[in-house]
Amino acid sequence: MLVETEDDGVLLASQSFSYPIEGVECMLIWKIDANGQIVWQKVLNAISMDDAIATKDGGYLLTGLIYVESGESAVLYKIDSIGNVVWQTFYGSRYGTGPNAYYDCPWNMKQIGDYFYITTSVNFGSYLHGRIYKVDANGKVIWQLSNNADEQIMEKKINSVFAFNGHFYFNQNTEGLFEFDPETGEFWSLSDDLDLRGLRSAYNFGVKCDVLTELVRESSDTFYLRQLDEINNVFNDKLLQGVYDNSLAVYSEAKDGGHLILSGNTDTLQLTKTDCLGNVEFWSGECNSKITPENNISLYPNPTSNFLNVEVKFEINYIVCYNALGQIVKINNDCTCKTQRIDLSKFSAGVYRIKVVGIDFEATSTFVKI
Repeated sequence: MLVETEDDGVLLASQSFSYPIEGVECMLIWKIDANGQIVWQKVLNAISMDDAIATKDGGYLLTGLIYVESGESAVLYKIDSIGNVVWQTFYGSRYGTGPNAYYDCPWNMKQIGDYFYITTSVNFGSYLHGRIYKVDANGKVIWQLSNNADEQIMEKKINSVFAFNGHFYFNQNTEGLFEFDPETGEFWSLSDDLDLRGLRSAYNFGVKCDVLTELVRESSDTFYLRQLDEINNVFNDKLLQGVYDNSLAVYSEAKDGGHLILSGNTDTLQLTKTDCLGNVEFWSGECNSKITPENNISLYPNPTSNFLNVEVKFEINYIVCYNALGQIVKINNDCTCKTQRIDLSKFSAGVYRIKVVGIDFEATSTFVKI
């Protein structure tokens, strides 16, 4: 498990059966800096490592299974930025004893506000029940949400939890999307009214700038980057040229507001980079920041013929373009990402002035359309 850290390094967390002691199961953690050097190493008591996330206070949260007197239990470890354990919490339920016992198996975690939401699954023979645990910043379990399987639907694993436009949701592999009350854990289904193909898959969506982005698979060689500004309103459906998949497709957000899609088959892997609206960019350096220390805006390519990349150091409220006569020719309010691409295909040749406006900052520059 790799977790990106604030200093551009990574936290690497893994299950180990042989290190540092041969035959002893543990959770092994390394903090690695931006140059690939090991900063520190930590060993925690656990028999599995199921998920790890960075927390808003600069630390990390890890979950797995641990041996206890009655058998196995799910465990949470909160560690600080240098690997010290801040607290440890056992959570989940155990049913029965001995080798036939059933217990919560951790799946993934999300921090929303000051609380952590941990999804687990419990396998009762032929039935797979889904669980969510809400945990506060001190490791106290606030409530448990249970989505139990039955004879009609025998598997109800909860893939992930997310918040969007002030509402809380979880997606479940067989029934789609549910909304839940973060105060009580009460939940209800939304799937009857919505097209949620992308939201059925774990890790294949993200929420940023009040926009929900999902990776939708139509076929093995047809993928769309779909974006919603409300849970039932699609405002952008971008066909991803060249993305293919026979076994795997994973979506992730990029630091510049764009998107990364890992796809491929058993023989080949492909990494596709897009801007914030799903326009495919190539790995020619366009993904790296173009802003110099003395400037707060960068326009490229410039001169240009078909499109213009706009990059600033602040979140964007709107973009305005003016022609040589001072007339407004383009207003862009698509999203607030710090890097955006403007379509210039309908612009006449000439010199234009562009103004980028944020909440507390604005920047101006000029470009040439050829």
